[in-house]
Amino acid sequence: MCEWTDREYYCGHHRIIAAMWCSKFIRTQLRCQPHVENREYRPHEICSDCQKGSREPVPWDHMINYPSSQQTSTTSKRRVF
Repeated sequence: MCEWTDREYYCGHHRIIAAMWCSKFIRTQLRCQPHVENREYRPHEICSDCQKGSREPVPWDHMINYPSSQQTSTTSKRRVF
C-alpha cells in the first residue's frame, strides 16, 4: 500500500501527497486508496494555488470584455425594451 502524507499549509489548504509508491503502483500505475500515515504542518509555506496570487487564464479569456477601471457607468448604459 502506498504511503500518503496530509500536508497542511499556512494558508489553511491541505494536500494529500504520496510519500512513497508501493510495488503495485510501480507495476500497474494504479494508485491505492489514500490512507494517510503522516500529517505535517508547514507554518512558513503557502500552497502553490495561493502562491500564484491570481486565477489561471482560460482559453476563452480573450473573448471576455472586462470593465476597465477608468470606465464610468454612464458610458456603458443601454436601453433595454
